[in-house]
Amino acid sequence: MAAKTKPPAPGSPPGPGSKPTRLLLKRLILAALDALAVNAVVVAAIYIRLDGDAVGPALASYWRVAGFYTVGTLAIFYVSGLYHAVWRYAGAHDAVALLFGTMGSAIIFGFVTVWPYRLDGFPRSVVAISWTLNVLAVAAVRSAGHLLRTTIRLRTTIRFNDMAPEPGESRAVVVGAGPFLGHLTQSLIARAELKIRPVVIVDIEGKSFGSRIQGVPVGGAMDDLERLALRHRATMIIVAPSPWLPDRAGLVARAAAVAARHGLTFRVVPTLRESLDAEPGAAASVHAPGAAPAAPHFDPRPADPTDLLNREPAEIDAEAAQAYLKGARVMVTGASGSIGSEICRQVAAFQPELLILLANEENGLYELELELRRGLPGQPMTVVVADVRDRAKLARVFQDTRPTVVFHAAAHKHVPLMELAPDEAVKTNILGTKNVAELAVACRVDRLVFISTDKAVNPTSVMGASKRVAEHVTRSLHGNPGGTKLCAVRFGNVLGSKGSVVPIFEDQLAHGRAVTITHPEMTRFFMTIPEAARLVIQAGAMTKGGELFALDMGEPVKITDLARNLARLKGLDPDRDLRFEYIGVRPGEKLYEEVLTGNEVRTATKHSRVFVAKPDAVDRARLARDLRELERLAAAIEPGLIVARLREMVPGYRPAAIHTAPVVRTEVRPESAVAGLQGRRRLRVVKDA
Repeated sequence: MAAKTKPPAPGSPPGPGSKPTRLLLKRLILAALDALAVNAVVVAAIYIRLDGDAVGPALASYWRVAGFYTVGTLAIFYVSGLYHAVWRYAGAHDAVALLFGTMGSAIIFGFVTVWPYRLDGFPRSVVAISWTLNVLAVAAVRSAGHLLRTTIRLRTTIRFNDMAPEPGESRAVVVGAGPFLGHLTQSLIARAELKIRPVVIVDIEGKSFGSRIQGVPVGGAMDDLERLALRHRATMIIVAPSPWLPDRAGLVARAAAVAARHGLTFRVVPTLRESLDAEPGAAASVHAPGAAPAAPHFDPRPADPTDLLNREPAEIDAEAAQAYLKGARVMVTGASGSIGSEICRQVAAFQPELLILLANEENGLYELELELRRGLPGQPMTVVVADVRDRAKLARVFQDTRPTVVFHAAAHKHVPLMELAPDEAVKTNILGTKNVAELAVACRVDRLVFISTDKAVNPTSVMGASKRVAEHVTRSLHGNPGGTKLCAVRFGNVLGSKGSVVPIFEDQLAHGRAVTITHPEMTRFFMTIPEAARLVIQAGAMTKGGELFALDMGEPVKITDLARNLARLKGLDPDRDLRFEYIGVRPGEKLYEEVLTGNEVRTATKHSRVFVAKPDAVDRARLARDLRELERLAAAIEPGLIVARLREMVPGYRPAAIHTAPVVRTEVRPESAVAGLQGRRRLRVVKDA
């Protein structure tokens, strides 16, 4: 058995194969090449300037000072940072360093070496000529290695496209548009460790047909994808779906379908924002000003449901967010949920003084705490298991933690289940919000952001109506003596959140079951979890108190199309491999969602994805009476009366069903009833008329 290699002891010098040793060796080699280059440049400048016999005396004079000039030049290069840059990714900063370094070399040559020594027969113009040549020579030394590697890869791609791939190497069709095609192709060629050889390009805009990008032929447009993949014996399709494309979801789905039909690997190149969102650690989703996020990786990845959204992910005004989050004491209710946990991750990037995670679901809360402590070990945080319906416990938490910013995400969100339990919707969504908002005002919290839903607009469900009343609750507290700013943020479905349709579809596709959809025309607005959290934080930065913010959700997505495209991502043909079952619209559901009511006027803000709706005025005295009545009815478990009261409180609320309290009875079935069920007890839910 081979002996295990022991890791070096702390503080021991690096071994010959360590990264510091290799880096030092590379710098020494580069310095040696620079020494040869700068001397060769001076010799060349002398020959350019002089002819015939005059060259000899000038060269003899130069060799008297060559050693001093060489050492001084290398020192200037080091101080200028020319030995620290990664020239494969050279930019403007490196170009400036190159100019300053060679200029310093010329100064040493002219003012320190040539003139003080008064070299005989040495023209002073050689200094200017050598500086010009030095810029080219030093740049060439640094670019030679990268150019050589790229040339070898390009020759391999161009000359041997029709050869079988090397072991572990994939032959890829690259699909995309615009300048990013060139960057992506160059990256794939340069990064040999990916083992991806681009063999043909599909330009979906059709502008580059017949040309070559980085030496790779552009074979056609999107309609030619299948033909090109077969012709070039591709083993992989890589799609670079730029967010500005009009039908990004359709592009991904079509390419995935071609890959699925022919058993090819399918990959998607993430955008910069997606790469930042995917970085490990709690601060992955948002980077505050001054932070130094890790460089994102644009490695092709497997497709996921977020690729099916035809929308460009929204950005956040990081400076505005930092202004109110850095050094703040931030409480997030419902912290274990999809939105709440993502708000925690993003807020943590802005270095709050304290992050307060509050939820009544202990498993998710525990996992979130582990994740945050692992990703941001220095971030102070406290974890509280509590229910927003427990006002006494909540008051103690506010008193002990003294939050200055509150994001209220705790809620019951499942529409059909809340139709069965209106009392629970009232207790959590309405009375829980009332508890959080009133305690925030009492404790002089700076601002509170309440997360609402588009289902609060012309609601047909108890959940939507309860959220609408909760919006009234937060707005009724605007103008409080303590100056607490309260606002509500309204948006639609979040792709991949707990209870969303995507996990259900994925489970049905994985097990070969029928895909269940409520109605062929059912449509919904969707956004990703990180984007939703970003915009909630953005609304918190913009609030002056009393606003109802509505997020731009983009174009609605038909659920049937979502299911079909999701099947394509899984390598299935929806026309051949899927069986749809339309089970009917469930209680409380609408075919189409809305973001604003007919009376609400949308006003633009400085952020293109966040709008302000001007809602109806709130009668505070009447709202207080209605809330007391709702609390009494919820305690008495009176579903029908609760719905009746909500209809009075929420204009436009159209209940989908008559709600009655279910009575649970225990029934003992006789021996003769059903074979095999002798003596067994069964529970039957009977709804009283």
